[in-house]
Amino acid sequence: MRDQIRSRIADLSALAAKTQATERRILEQAERRLEQIAGRLEEIKPRVLLDESLSDEYQRLILERGKLGLVVAQARRALG
Repeated sequence: MRDQIRSRIADLSALAAKTQATERRILEQAERRLEQIAGRLEEIKPRVLLDESLSDEYQRLILERGKLGLVVAQARRALG
């Protein structure tokens, strides 16, 4: 019984470490994408009102930025 408990604790510890590593990767990727989005928004911002396709892209990027902001917040919360 004790061996089973120890084994379970070890399994849970390994799972927690994997979860933390995954959260860190998620955070890194989300932050990297946010930088890309910021750059693209800055690039197209002056022309958004003149080009409908850029206007659509701008709106998509703004929405993606908002979703990524939530992902970043959740990852930071999970990492403590």
